[in-house]
Amino acid sequence: KTVAYYCRKSKSGVYNMPATVTKIEPYIFNKCSGITNVSLSDSVKHVPIGAFYLCSGLKCVHLSPDLRSIDHYAFYNCDSLEEIRIPASVDVIEHDTFGRGKHPVFIDGSQTKISAAAMKGDQIIVAPHMSISAFHSDLKKRAVKGIAYAVYNGIAVDEAIVSEYIKYLKRQKKTYLSYAWFDGSLFRFMYENKLLTAEDLIGYENVSNICPTVIPMIREIIGDQADPKQKKQTDSARELKEIWGYRSLKDGTLIITDYKGMDIDVVIPDKIGKKEVTAIAEYAFSPLG
Repeated sequence: KTVAYYCRKSKSGVYNMPATVTKIEPYIFNKCSGITNVSLSDSVKHVPIGAFYLCSGLKCVHLSPDLRSIDHYAFYNCDSLEEIRIPASVDVIEHDTFGRGKHPVFIDGSQTKISAAAMKGDQIIVAPHMSISAFHSDLKKRAVKGIAYAVYNGIAVDEAIVSEYIKYLKRQKKTYLSYAWFDGSLFRFMYENKLLTAEDLIGYENVSNICPTVIPMIREIIGDQADPKQKKQTDSARELKEIWGYRSLKDGTLIITDYKGMDIDVVIPDKIGKKEVTAIAEYAFSPLG
């Protein structure tokens, strides 16, 4: 009773492995779609190739705190997996360990080696004790998102690690802003660490499917850093022409066609130059122009 060879496909629900088991064979749970929760024996030190391959219903796995390695395809296409925690004892996570999925992968250690091709889905890596330099370039985006996730979900992160990520994001700001539009935690991390300026956010209205939680932060940055001439109503025709798009009507008055400023509270001018403003055109404030 020390080696577990295979699990019957009819098995469903929770499976707790007997403590006597010290080794599991490759593809032991292959296509066991009915299993939802699995606790491996604490004596199992290695998760072999394809151990949970195509376990579409699997939500949670408990791994031994003394686990040493995880082989190829071990959790490949476990689409229902909610999260997985990799013990600090794990030395290696091989390529193609994880297939599709959006679950966070928690890594408790600081020395775990992760293959650049370990993940195929949208997983993030939550590694509060690992340096950003420890990750292959193909994994850095997952690690950055993971640190932001950790900070705002009450997970303790080493202070030195946070500082390192901030320095990294300063150098890679443009790249990561393109991800942050859709990730509230990442945008908040960049926002609260003063990595963004009003200039960085120009044109945000044209970003499709932008995360709604970032909008108030964008407005605060723009409001704090906007050009002073846009923070107050002005009578200067030159300045108004920089802020407003308009055209003349037949009666000699003006119609507003576009707003080009960055203010949040907008006052439509009575006049631009000597001409009175009497109307607002269709779609004048639309982000589609």
